[in-house]
Amino acid sequence: MTLTFRRRPLDRPRPVKILRVERECKSVWSIEFEDEHVASASPGQFIMAYLPGLDEIPLSVSDVEGSVAKIAVKAVGDCTRALCGKKAGEAIGVRGPYGKGFELFEGSALLVGGGVGAAPLLFLARMLSAKCSKVKAIIGAPTGDELLFLDALSKHCVVLPVTEDGSAGEKGSACDLAEREIAGGGFDHAYVCGPEPMMAKIVKLCASKNVHVQASLERWFKCAVGLCGSCVLDKLGLRVCADGPVFSGDQLAKVDDFGRFCRSRSGSKVAL
Repeated sequence: MTLTFRRRPLDRPRPVKILRVERECKSVWSIEFEDEHVASASPGQFIMAYLPGLDEIPLSVSDVEGSVAKIAVKAVGDCTRALCGKKAGEAIGVRGPYGKGFELFEGSALLVGGGVGAAPLLFLARMLSAKCSKVKAIIGAPTGDELLFLDALSKHCVVLPVTEDGSAGEKGSACDLAEREIAGGGFDHAYVCGPEPMMAKIVKLCASKNVHVQASLERWFKCAVGLCGSCVLDKLGLRVCADGPVFSGDQLAKVDDFGRFCRSRSGSKVAL
């Protein structure tokens, strides 16, 4: 049997002109651009951003308004630093959107984000605010100047900031505050994104409290279309790029890797 792969228009890198670049916090910039494919994304999906001669990297769609999409980029490497240094009018390459996003439910929702992992929550909060009776978001970071989307999120939900050094909001971690909120009851659903060990703790707690939970995983993506296997989760063989990046708590309970291991650029397992 011969397997074939037919490329769709969204699978080809296409140039988009940057409309706006804005610094959101100490090390994260938002880039806005117009693209009909990315504008059709749902919360939790991602794109591949391409800079010729540097790299192609996955980035969450942080918001969509009409035909304008937004991505949040943290300057940590050559490609991300170059993206953060772009100006309005310049072009970048994009393909996608890809993956399975969050499933939106009615009722009451708790959103939990840590660091730049909170990027998908703005788009998610916007959508949930029209659907849920109560939406609360916990946003955590090491310091106050690293908290992401506080003002923007506050337009759609109640926001609880938490920092490790206590410079803004409560002192502690997003996981600590999430545990308190979930243990107190009053939430039907939880949506989590950020460092995987943090998410693993929250997913486990949600299971014990009968709270439906979904988590967005960050793994190394090469192809983004489910072919290369670089983001496969043991032991189920789920591909984060195609079967995720959003998974339910029930799915993650069967994944040996979750909260323990990820794969490096070479595909080898490394401890989280």
